[in-house]
Amino acid sequence: MGSDLHIANHTLESRAADLAVSRARYGHAVSGTNDGIWGWIPATGEDYLSPRGKQLLGYEDHQLTNVQETFFERINPEDKALVRRAAQAHIDERKPFDVELRMRCKRGEYRWLSSRGQAERDEQGQPLRMAGSIADITERKREAPFALAFLERANDGATSPARAPGVADTTGESA
Repeated sequence: MGSDLHIANHTLESRAADLAVSRARYGHAVSGTNDGIWGWIPATGEDYLSPRGKQLLGYEDHQLTNVQETFFERINPEDKALVRRAAQAHIDERKPFDVELRMRCKRGEYRWLSSRGQAERDEQGQPLRMAGSIADITERKREAPFALAFLERANDGATSPARAPGVADTTGESA
């Protein structure tokens, strides 16, 4: 019996060490992305937003509670239906959950965020929980009109032949 207890204790210690390594690896990966992590249990409404996720909105970890309303009440009213449809389509139809939305920050301004996630399901295919990441894409959204205008100007130039000044083309016209 003592030998069985020793083996069980050794196995438990080994698994605890493996878990510590796994947690450290996860922590390094998350901190390296600069993204927040979220989790949601649809059946209970329990919600989790990592300290980094809360920081993206201007909050300290202790300033926001981990309940569903904390997340959903901060979504821009114009984006709420989109987020709900995307979550429902992921749960019901297994479509990818990948949305861009605006969320209200602590100071009242809205920031653009990209949220992606995946449901974990039981044996019957029912969602047990969803988890994913949230990234601040505000700067990309602000720069998008400028990038689009640049591409449009570049494409306009691509439709007409480029010639150096004073160089004739095959029709004899000079630039």
